[in-house]
Formats: sequence, structure tokens, C-alpha cells
Amino acid sequence: MPRSGRTILLPLACLAIVTASLLPAGPGARRAAAEGNLLENPAFQPPVDDAWTLNGLEPDGDAFRLTLDRATVSQVAPAAPGNRYDASVRISGQTGVTARLRLEFWKTEGPIPAATVSSPEYQLSANLRLDVMTPSAPPGTLFAMFVIELRGQAGATVGLVEASLVESAGNPTPTPTPTPTPAATATPTPAADGDAGAGDDGPGGAPGAPTPTRTPTPTKTPTPTKTPTPPRVSTPRPTPTMPPTATPTLPPGSASGGLLRNGDFEVVQSGRPAYWSKVGGELRASSDAYEGRYAGCLDSDTSSTKWLYQAVPVAGGAWYEAVAWAAASGGDAFLRVTWYTSADGSGTGGDQADSDPASGGWTRLATGPLQAPPDARSARVRLMLRPGSAAATACFDDAWFGEVAEPPPTPTPTPRATTAPTTAASGAASTPKPSPTPRSSSRGQSPPAPPVQAQAAGPSSGSLRITEFMSDPPETGRDAPYEWVELFNPGPGDVDLAGWVIADAASSDTLPSLVIPAGGYAVVAGAAAKFDPAVPVVRVPDGEIGNGLGNTGDVLRLRDPAGRVVDELSFGARPDVFDPAPPAPEAGETLGLRDPLAEPDPGLWAVTSRPTPGEPNLFPARQSGAVAGAASAGPAASPGARPAGTLRVEEGSGGGSVVPWMVLGGLAGISVGMIGAALARPIRRFLERRRKSPPPSGSGGPPAAS
Repeated sequence: MPRSGRTILLPLACLAIVTASLLPAGPGARRAAAEGNLLENPAFQPPVDDAWTLNGLEPDGDAFRLTLDRATVSQVAPAAPGNRYDASVRISGQTGVTARLRLEFWKTEGPIPAATVSSPEYQLSANLRLDVMTPSAPPGTLFAMFVIELRGQAGATVGLVEASLVESAGNPTPTPTPTPTPAATATPTPAADGDAGAGDDGPGGAPGAPTPTRTPTPTKTPTPTKTPTPPRVSTPRPTPTMPPTATPTLPPGSASGGLLRNGDFEVVQSGRPAYWSKVGGELRASSDAYEGRYAGCLDSDTSSTKWLYQAVPVAGGAWYEAVAWAAASGGDAFLRVTWYTSADGSGTGGDQADSDPASGGWTRLATGPLQAPPDARSARVRLMLRPGSAAATACFDDAWFGEVAEPPPTPTPTPRATTAPTTAASGAASTPKPSPTPRSSSRGQSPPAPPVQAQAAGPSSGSLRITEFMSDPPETGRDAPYEWVELFNPGPGDVDLAGWVIADAASSDTLPSLVIPAGGYAVVAGAAAKFDPAVPVVRVPDGEIGNGLGNTGDVLRLRDPAGRVVDELSFGARPDVFDPAPPAPEAGETLGLRDPLAEPDPGLWAVTSRPTPGEPNLFPARQSGAVAGAASAGPAASPGARPAGTLRVEEGSGGGSVVPWMVLGGLAGISVGMIGAALARPIRRFLERRRKSPPPSGSGGPPAAS
């Protein structure tokens, strides 16, 4: 057979070998093993990173030391739709460190948000046990992500004792996870010291270590039911709808949001308001609401502007208004509406308008009537937080966006909306008008001054932007020395990199001097990365960017010499900055920014046509018919840009096993060619390891995500 023919058949042959040798022989084999632990190395024996992915902490003798104030320990495990999964973990540690256990279910497009379950967050004790369970995995499930979240001061130590994930027969139809109410507070009950195995039920059903119990607290006085009153009522007109998507598994909330879903923030999933996406900060649901039970709060620990957002359909030329109540501390809160020519809020935005900012207690925000440009098909409604210091919080409630009546003409000229410094087409300008009379409120707040139009919050003078990065180089061996990050100077002046800091989620590097002229590029690179001699390159002092960029997801931050965060992003499985985050690039690919002059937006990041260090990025042509999700859906994918959260399973740097359990269940509907392309490399590595050494007892589980 010709050599090319053997090359084409290699992935198929490997697929057949792995399927025959590693998957259960019959349909009952998986259920027979359901009582076993699905996790590899559940006792966290060294080397831990063969099975577990550590972010923000590192081994320290028999314990683990936090290198960041927020850390995660995670592992991918097999899962199947309809089955029940019980997860638990034992942790010990010092006072001041909190822990939470989260279980996510993933399909080919990424995590299934409505199916994520979490335990409450507890203070660590001598031997704390956390438990979560789900009645049944949702349809489309390929695997589960077991995640331990830790929070505390860097340098604190914790002990990871034992973890468990057990599969059993579940409900045939997934049941949404009920939202906990503030009427009960969780109180952890530590187990006795020195009894590492006491948490499992012994023979005869004898209970082991006590699990966290709930202590009832007085029921809150019921608050008045929300009765939304739109600012103006317009003549009904057909409103364009977003392209069809799967039926949501959560209720959208009351109709108080207009075109916004869950505008009253009463639908909470895993401690966060459902249907809202974010850029930067930490999003949470808070019981300190303007009305009802919950508000959506965004916490910031950096000086960069952050926001919540949803994309909604609009009709070109129609009039709309955005209204919300906000309470801010340590900064200002305001509204922003940006128009898009795409049907789903993807791409680069055009004209936009802001409300006046507000700070302090609950204050009504409103943009006033805004006219959508003639070519606008969608808008992004953003609830903005502009920190005045590193620590800031903005809470939002009763957000509303919808069509209103056209305001009466006025002879007084009013300013037209300024166009964001982008290439997007803009249409008719939005004209600010006095805000409608606010609805009555027992809190007695008065409305802010009339809103003004604002320009896009792109890069400021003397700033830099991260525009492209290589997180999974094609070279063999360890990735970190070959990784690189491209920076762009939008001008107008030159910028010297001396004293600037680049960081990932785990550590940071201070950069040496290199002057980037206005409109110029430079590359921050590891010690072994090679470039054309014409590309300006600065090497990180220790030869590796941060702690090495994660192949399945990480965070990138750029700080100026004063310590301010100038630009940041997250990708892959890390929602720290962008949630949802853009996809992690495959080996040899780069993720690039489409418009370095636009404000931060996960929809502007996509896999490039080819790496272009030191040059403008190149992208495949966008698809003409974008498919959007619900009102809060992220941007549609282009041919070369996988959807945000696209499934990517990679073996860890320590050579963990691949995912034989995915060969049949997860790829049943994928073509043979796609199977070969997706699994050739991990299958080849798996077979090489099998030839070198026999598999350890109990192997065959999923790999750690690198």
C-alpha cells in the first residue's frame, strides 16, 4: 500500500484498537462498574498532575500551597446522559481558606450551564467533606468536569485528602437543579481528625464523617411582587427574533426585562444570575436586592472596566431604551447600548450610547430613547462597572430594554452618537431625549440627569493590547519555552516595555526594555520560540510566560509599570475574564483579536488562519448566516473559529491517559474523517505508552486537562 494510504488509515486503525481493547465488552459492563470511583488518583498521591490539573496552587510536601488567592483543582471524568453522579471531596486546611466543589457536564459545544451543580462555600477545617449530586446528566453529555475551588491568601496551605465521583442509574429525563434560597445557611461539620477514610458509609450502612448540615434561619419578610412598568409604550411592531436554538432548561424570569431574559435577576443557577454573560470581575447573585429576592452583583479587584451583557434582536430605525437600578461602591455604574449589524451581537459594534453614571445606593439608570441605526439587527445591553479603585462592586436589578415610542421632534439640535473607532458600518445617529418619568419606589430615589452619547471604551493613550498568542506550540516536548504573546501599540506615542508585567493565571513576569512604536507590534516569547529576524521580540527573564499557558484554557493579563491592568482575557475552560470565553486554540494554532481598537469582547477573539507574530492577524471569512443562541448568547462562530467553549480534551504534560470512554459515546455522529483528525494524536500517544509499560491498575479514566 502506498505510504499516503497507510497514513490515512492510521487514525482509523488506532480508533479500532482502542475501542476494542479499552471499552466495556457489553452494554451491561458500564453499569457493572458504576459503583467504582470514576476519578484517577483520588487520594492525590504524587505526582498529582498526572491526573489532576492544578491552577493557582502547587505541591508543598504532603500538602498544597496556594500561589494565587483563587485556585482550582480539576479532573475530567467519563459521564453519560441520564445517569446520576455523586461527587465528594475531603479537604483540610487552615482558617481563612474556603472551598467549594463544582460538577460540570460537557457536550461537544462546551459546558452545559444549566446542568452545573455546586456545593456551598465553606471555611476549611481539620477534615471538611463537600458533597454534590445531580439526579441525571443532561442529554448530549460526553463527560463531567470535577472542580475544587479554593480561595485564600497566597501562601496558605491545604490538604487534599480524598475525592470521589460515583455513577449510578438516574432519572431518564434531566431535572433542573433547584436554586437554594436565602432562608437556610450552610454550616459545615468537620470530621474527626486523623480519620481520612471515615466519610464513606461503612458496612451495613453505618454513616461515616458527618457532612455539612443546614441550620434554619428566620424567613425573610416577603417583598412586593415586581410589577414592571416600561418607560414608554410604543405602537406594537414585529420584532426580529434570534435564530432558533435548543429549548432552555431554565425559566427566563418575569417579563420585567422586556427583551432581556431574567432582567429581574430572580433566576439563579449555581449562585449566579442565569442568562447573563460577563467581561471581567466575579459575577454573583446577592440577596441585597432593589426588589424581589436577588440582584446581580459584579465584584472587581482590578481597575479595568467590567460589565454584564446580553445580546438582543432589534429592528433598524426603531426606538429603544435601557433602564436599570444600580448600587455601586468603589466606582461608578452605568448602562451602555451598542448596535450591531449581525443578528446575534457578534463582530465589531457600531454606534453606542451610555447613561449617566451613578454611585452609592440604589439609583435609577436610563439611556433615554435611542434610535437604532437603519442597518442594525441586534444590540448588546451592558451593565457597566467602572472601578475608581482596585476593589469595587456594582449590583444591578430590574434591568429593562425594549422598544419605546418615538419622541416628539424638538427644534434644539442634539449631538449625534459618536462612532466607535472600528470598521463597522453605522447608520442613523441616536438622539438623546429626557428620561421617562421613573416609576414610584419606596426607596425614594430620583432619576439621574439626562444621558449622553459616549464613544467606545477602546484602548487609551499609552496603552497596549494583547492581540495574538500561541498557547499550544507544535514543537515536541514541553510547551512553555515555545509559547508567545503578541502586543500591539494603538498609539499615539511610543511605549517602552521596561517595567510592564505579563501574567497568566498562576504567576507573572516583569518585562525588560523594548520600545514599541505607535501602530507597531512586538512579541513576548519563551526562551526557545523562533521568529523572523524582522519581528521585535522580548524574552521573559525566566524563559517561560507565567507558569506556562494552559492548553485547555488560561488567563492572560498585561499590567503597566504602575500595576494597572491594561488588558486581560481568558480562554478555553477559564471564565475568569470572559464568560463565556473564546475557544482554546489547537496545537500550532493561535487565537487572535479581530479589532485591536475595540473594547474587550470575547466575540472578537477567534482562531486565526495562520500565526502572524508581529503582523496584523488573518482570519477565515465569516459565515453569512450566523446562528445565535438565546438572548444572552455569545457570538456565532466563523469557519475558522470554533464556538466558545468548544470541547477540547488534551492529555496532561505528565502523560496522563487519553479518553477511551469517549471513542464511541461522544463521536457516534461524527464522520470518519473528523474522528481521525480529532483523535489521531492522543490515540498515537496512548498506544506508545501502552507499548512502553503496562497500564496501572484501575486505569482507563479520562486525562487531566492541560
